Amino acid sequence: MMSCDDEVVQGVGARRLDGPLQSGGGGSLDSCTTPEFALKADHGQNLRDPRLRDLERVGLGADFLALAEDIGVDAFLTVWRFMSARRDVYRKVTMPDYGSYERFQRNCYIRSLASEGHDVKEIRKIVSKVLGEHLSERTICRAAK
Repeated sequence: MMSCDDEVVQGVGARRLDGPLQSGGGGSLDSCTTPEFALKADHGQNLRDPRLRDLERVGLGADFLALAEDIGVDAFLTVWRFMSARRDVYRKVTMPDYGSYERFQRNCYIRSLASEGHDVKEIRKIVSKVLGEHLSERTICRAAK
C-alpha cells in the first residue's frame, strides 16, 4: 500500500486500482551490489560460482569442471545444451589439437608481416620476440605463401 495525497492506493504502476498515475516514476537504484550467489563464504576474496558444485554433483569429470570454471558456467551450460540437443552428431566429440588454431593464427601474422614488406629475417626476429617461437626461415617462407 502506498499513500498519495493522504489517499491510500493499492497496487504498483498500471496495476493500481484507483487514483491517478504519477509521472516520473521508475529509475535505477543508486547502488549496484554483487549477486549473492556469486560470493563465497570468504566474502569475495575468491569468487567462485556455486553452480560449479552443482556440476560436480551431477557427475561431471574434473576436465569439464575446470573448463566450466575457466570459461564461466553460463558459457559451459550453453555449449553443453547445444551439444546435447544434437546428440546424434556430437555423441563423441573429436576436435583438432588446439595447436592447429595457434599455428593458423601465427601464419596469418606472418602473412601480414610479409604483406607489410618485412623480409624473412625480419619476420623471424619479430615472431621470436612477439610470439616466442623460433622458426626456421623455410617455415616462415611456407607460412607467408
